[in-house]
Amino acid sequence: MSTIEERVKKIIGEQLGVKQEEVPTMLLSLKTWARILLTPLSW
Repeated sequence: MSTIEERVKKIIGEQLGVKQEEVPTMLLSLKTWARILLTPLSW
């Protein structure tokens, strides 16, 4: 089971077209979290 951080990094990576490992944790600002949480997920 993946953690929330891993799932968020996966989603961001998919949206930006980069690998999950290339998404730094510090990029997950409050604005980013809000956008992710308010966007309907298709998984």
